[in-house]
Amino acid sequence: MYSRWFEVLDAKKILLYWCNDRNLWNDVVYRVRLDLPVEEIEGLVPARSLFTAYTGFKHRPGYVPADYGEVIVYGDRQRFVERFGDYQHTKHPNLLVLSIDDHLR
Repeated sequence: MYSRWFEVLDAKKILLYWCNDRNLWNDVVYRVRLDLPVEEIEGLVPARSLFTAYTGFKHRPGYVPADYGEVIVYGDRQRFVERFGDYQHTKHPNLLVLSIDDHLR
């Protein structure tokens, strides 16, 4: 088997292509509406989950995003079902869990 070698010259272009082409709604494995402030939801997220979007950006030093009303994380669906229950039928979820893959672990 032959291996193909390539070198990434502009990582930003790859990231922009990925952002444009990927449909994250296909990766949502859990969603629920919790009647809690986002700060409390962030504190209740199971260990070994990775914050993204607003919460992930908030953890960058020196940056604070504008007000936001939802928490988006990469994580294991079963851990969230155990913690929050299996409430998948909500129209306006404020906790979204995306499937986590081996690259993120």
